Amino acid sequence: MMFHSLLLFTALFVRISTGALPLQPNITCESVNTYIHTTCTWPLQAGVTFTCSTKTRYMEVPIDCPPFVEGTTNQVVFDCINLSTTNFSCSTKNNITVNASNSDGHVQGELRYQPKRMFYTHAPDDLQVLIVGNNVSVFAWKPPVGFQLNDPPIMYQVQLTETSNTSSEAILYEAGYFTSFVATNLTVDTDYVVKVHCMPDSVNNRYRDWSVWSAPATMKTGNQCN
Repeated sequence: MMFHSLLLFTALFVRISTGALPLQPNITCESVNTYIHTTCTWPLQAGVTFTCSTKTRYMEVPIDCPPFVEGTTNQVVFDCINLSTTNFSCSTKNNITVNASNSDGHVQGELRYQPKRMFYTHAPDDLQVLIVGNNVSVFAWKPPVGFQLNDPPIMYQVQLTETSNTSSEAILYEAGYFTSFVATNLTVDTDYVVKVHCMPDSVNNRYRDWSVWSAPATMKTGNQCN
């Protein structure tokens, strides 16, 4: 009898020792076009299922987590236009909870998040170098994805960096509201990397900030001796 009890205890000990609880979900959120979408993500784990919920000052409701896909990141998107289906407040703080479960138990991750009033975290799109001269160049780009004509106007900045001279500082140009720019007084026969970013121009949007930089474009100015 004692021998069987010892075997049972050993089996139980091995199960406890070798079993692994899920990792605590590390939740991060980003607001893109605030008052439209907020996306929260967390890493997926093999053999782990997730349940999600949100809580504002008014109520707490479960929300659907996307199905498991190996090698991708799990996420949930909150649509501030249709609050009745997401229970997500764009003007107050939200408690976002993700519960990770497997056969050994469950672990809960939480994040308290309030969207920042920033309209454009997307970068300008499709940056192109149109004309290159000895000391002048013309660039053009498109507004960020999701921009609508009735949105606040967008201001742009253009950055040029010499690739062959690592000690040189980047040159920053104010492009205003235009989606093209002429850069002058450039160094002849020099390689440059060009980037552009943007920010909404709205006196009511005191939380505005510059977007990330666009995908870079490269160019080389001409040689005036040729």
